[in-house]
Amino acid sequence: MEKQALLGASLAPRQEVQRRRPTSSTALFIAVFTFWILLSWEFSVSYGKSWPRRAEPQLRVYAGESIKWRLCGGDVTGHDLECGTVDVPMDQFNSTNSGDQTFTIPLVRMRGKHASQNLLVNTGGPGASGIGYVYSAGEKLGRLLGGKYHIVGFDARGLGASTPTVSCYVDAESQERLRPRRTTDLIRDSPYLYAWSTNYVRACRENSGEHLKYVNTPQVAADMNSIINALGQKNMLYWGMSYGSLLGQVYATLFPKRSERIAIDGVPDQFSWFGDLMDAQRYADTDAVVDGFFEECVRAGDACPLSKYGKTGPELGENVTSVINSLYTNPASVYVNGTVYGIVDEFAARITGLFHEMYTPKRWPALAHRLADLQEGNATGMFLTYANDDPFGNVPRANLVVEMNDGQSGPTFWPQSRMRLMEKLLPYFDKYRFALGDMLDFHVKQQWDVPRTHAYVPEQRVETATPLLILSTTHDPACPYTAAQAAQKVFVGSRLVALDAYGHASIAMPSLCVAGYMRAYFDNGSLPEENVVCKSDGAYFPGGEESITSASASHTAEELEILAAQRALAGIHADVTYTRVQVRRAYGASAGGILISNMSQHGEITNEAIVQFLAIVDKVPKPIRQIVRSGEGGEHLVWIINDAFVLRVRADKQDNTLLTREEALWQVLKSIEPISSTVMPICLEIGVWDAVVKRPFGLYQKLRGVSIQASPSSVNAATESDLAHMLLFFQKMPIQRARASGLLVDAAKPLVLFELRQRARAAWQRLISRNNDNNNNNNNNGGDHLENLLPRGQDMDQALHISEADAHAPYSPVFLHADLKGEHIFVDHDTGRLTGVIDWRDACVGDPAVDIRGLAISVGAAAAARIAAEAGYGCHVAARGVVMARCDSLICLDAILHQDDDSPEWLGFEALKQLLQAPQPYCVVLGARDPSGMQLSLRDVAFESANKIEVLPLDLADVKGTRTFAEATLDAIGDAKIDYLFLNAGITKPALVNPRGYRWCESAVVNHVAQFYLVHLLREKLVTSKSRIVFVSSGAVTSVSDPGIAEETLKSGSGAADLGLYAMTKFVQLLGAHWWRRELTGVCDVVAVSPGLVPGTGLARGSGIELPAGSPDARTVPQGARSLLAALTRSDFPQDPDRIFLTSWGEWWEKSVFEKTLDRQLQDKWSFSKEDIEKEAGISA
Repeated sequence: MEKQALLGASLAPRQEVQRRRPTSSTALFIAVFTFWILLSWEFSVSYGKSWPRRAEPQLRVYAGESIKWRLCGGDVTGHDLECGTVDVPMDQFNSTNSGDQTFTIPLVRMRGKHASQNLLVNTGGPGASGIGYVYSAGEKLGRLLGGKYHIVGFDARGLGASTPTVSCYVDAESQERLRPRRTTDLIRDSPYLYAWSTNYVRACRENSGEHLKYVNTPQVAADMNSIINALGQKNMLYWGMSYGSLLGQVYATLFPKRSERIAIDGVPDQFSWFGDLMDAQRYADTDAVVDGFFEECVRAGDACPLSKYGKTGPELGENVTSVINSLYTNPASVYVNGTVYGIVDEFAARITGLFHEMYTPKRWPALAHRLADLQEGNATGMFLTYANDDPFGNVPRANLVVEMNDGQSGPTFWPQSRMRLMEKLLPYFDKYRFALGDMLDFHVKQQWDVPRTHAYVPEQRVETATPLLILSTTHDPACPYTAAQAAQKVFVGSRLVALDAYGHASIAMPSLCVAGYMRAYFDNGSLPEENVVCKSDGAYFPGGEESITSASASHTAEELEILAAQRALAGIHADVTYTRVQVRRAYGASAGGILISNMSQHGEITNEAIVQFLAIVDKVPKPIRQIVRSGEGGEHLVWIINDAFVLRVRADKQDNTLLTREEALWQVLKSIEPISSTVMPICLEIGVWDAVVKRPFGLYQKLRGVSIQASPSSVNAATESDLAHMLLFFQKMPIQRARASGLLVDAAKPLVLFELRQRARAAWQRLISRNNDNNNNNNNNGGDHLENLLPRGQDMDQALHISEADAHAPYSPVFLHADLKGEHIFVDHDTGRLTGVIDWRDACVGDPAVDIRGLAISVGAAAAARIAAEAGYGCHVAARGVVMARCDSLICLDAILHQDDDSPEWLGFEALKQLLQAPQPYCVVLGARDPSGMQLSLRDVAFESANKIEVLPLDLADVKGTRTFAEATLDAIGDAKIDYLFLNAGITKPALVNPRGYRWCESAVVNHVAQFYLVHLLREKLVTSKSRIVFVSSGAVTSVSDPGIAEETLKSGSGAADLGLYAMTKFVQLLGAHWWRRELTGVCDVVAVSPGLVPGTGLARGSGIELPAGSPDARTVPQGARSLLAALTRSDFPQDPDRIFLTSWGEWWEKSVFEKTLDRQLQDKWSFSKEDIEKEAGISA
């Protein structure tokens, strides 16, 4: 009764709380670290001082230029990135039509180190973002050209980040609701498309207004003149690919005298684009490229897993095509889990899969794997990659608007009845089987009645200031070689440099020959005397004996750098989509230099950035309904997407070799037997997340189930059997081949077992000595737990005993996971069956006992021995593994208890720094034992000035001071809400007599009593604010075997110390967290979170405890801080309200792990009333 009386009648009835995130521009965060904090999104009151304003962005203006540039995102590998805009008239060819109407064209420029001129780039679409391309590929293109040009990207009028943007829908919700359904069959779907297109065209006119008809290629070409005028540059230097090469041809035709350097690559036929109803030549080379895919696969042999299904290219193609054809009448059914399932039909396999992958040979090996699975009746890979990739899902596609406005569209050129339309389309689709993806385009083109605002007609014999450089592959699936040859005849003096290869545009495959001609052209305008054909320096299926020759060791460093740049360009997708929010942030008046890329200004990866990323890689079925930040994945940041996919991004810069190796391992293991699809999570994409920090990422299918560390009770006989099967599977790995390829290396030589046992015995003696000292100090109250470390009935010598035969038994090296922690092994919660193992970065070759050691720690020694026996290993392997595990545990525990903590790093302070450096501004009330020292420390922290910080004195060891802090906090925030109360305190001072006279020792007061009291003091404000209360807890709570001794252990003067004391204080703190969860159900969220074991920070002052880097589950300081801050944003609460504990690896712990803290009588016992605490502390009412 006393505890509820604080809020009186204002306490809301209990109901399920709406999980929310603050919606205003700033967040109020009250934090209690072992210095403390408060957070709120609505902190609008003044603290009686003037908070610094956000600095205006510093603008750059260069002589001869009219653009005001701002830095946008730092640098790309040493190159400044600048953002600016250019306003252009709505109608470049008739000022009367424009009046005061304009388009604003956004620009980004990567400055070259030795540059004096600007090179404009456009990489396709229409509508692919030139801005996105510079961010992702500008540095590689600059390297290709020797760094002699500033690389300028732009988003064309009406598209991407330009304004106004043409749109046929009023908002995203309307687009989702009104977009066309997926259509795959002309005869069946034409009636629907015909009716839908009629409405769609009307909506385009109505929603886009007057600007719509001026979005076309000739207008964009004229805009390019406006851009170079603003750059103060007389003539055009330009590189365009795909549609960008069409734009280059139009520019050169309209403005030949300003065309100083025009290179076009992957060339469409401009005469067909502007003058034909349907481009009869577009798919002329597609079949040849597909045939080439099968030919190269057979030539590559074992390097192409599809090759076993045909002895020749034609035979392989016939066999694969036959299976794809069968999907028309018998689609393949795929079930991944309860939320991810569906079918793979002919359209998905042929158009979305086979045809689209022909553009990029770099993706051919992955396609071959998926097609090989399909041949075997396994369509999962095809489904996850292609089946939900709706080619019409992103309508209004930019290319629709531009293509409709450019070419022959509407009633003037097209018959208006549907049957007459069918008469034209059926022969076309019969001839070009891969053109089926254009169904919607032609139906819209028939209906498009938007007036044409250009009079452009391609010309013959165009003479430019400098002849054009024309680039192409000899076999291009989208822009045939004949179109490049035709363009070469149009532009006088131009030369065609063809790459003898498959793929879209010459960047599809690396070639020093092509790079040489391209660099010479931009250096001095030189062209070959005649058209030339270059060879490729890359392989379609790396590892194949007869595939195209790889770069040899004879190449110079510069040549190797060029080849690396070309390979990187080949894998970059340029069609980046930007949301309107990003446009405003990047180019609005208040923009402060925020990156227009996959990360924000401070490197924080937002949900918005992840959605953009997923649109680029196009591997996750749409729509994206849920993105949940998980906890730490070791050195990675982790997000769960739609509860079916996992995105891992390195927390810091590192070469992506490890991720690449992880995918390669999956490919090799997958080829051995189907269990690999269970053992390893399916890797969908790897690469580098951003151009600035260059953090590698991996996108995976999410494993079902839970880790055995989170739910040890799920382990059973089925788990053991599956783990044994996994070890059998490891033995099949062709380790000699993997060694030779560099995929696997031998494990580092471990300590000789004899030496390891000697170290363990020494550790044991130190533990006994320390334990005896503690027992003498506290009369054996809770200090003697060492016997629990040993197998029942055994002493130390028996526990570490191993026969000479077992210790020195010879073994054959095998493939090892080498890090089989409990957090890495996932099982089905109900059946215990293995669902997968994650984190294969440490995989190597070595002693099989290494993995048995990991299993002994994860599932226990007895279970590990049974698993080893079932896997066919002799008893000597099991014995070595179990003894190694026991030695490791003792050595690690001794290190934890005996190393001094003299590190200056504070985990709480690191969390505060990360909070302040996030894009979301916060208003922070910070409780610190040394406010002046904290103010000095904060001066060295770079953060957005939109954050507001108030540092107040607080020492949790003093309950009276806690009340003073609460009163000062409430006075400071006034009517504002508290969004988060963050309680991060943990000390382990030995339980000596409390100097303030409290009945509890100082560790108990700091770690529990004062925190609990603070919640009492702030309760009314927390309830009205619907706050989230975060208790920073510890996995140490699981080591408490007898809660009944808590009172004796935590009392003042008990003498308890070290981990036993710390674990007990955190145990009663978690009891209090559960109590508050019950009390505040329906009005506040309550979360307990663990940072993990963080070396170098120490558990507390005065205890001498440090967590060494070799500890199990060790985390870095930044990782531990991110684990803590994850508790602020997680919204995926389990249905069971008792599961409030968020682990450092991002899972909600099963109740069985902390079952003892669920005792409600214990919770009530340790959840003191406000009045009782004040009475104990001598605080008057």
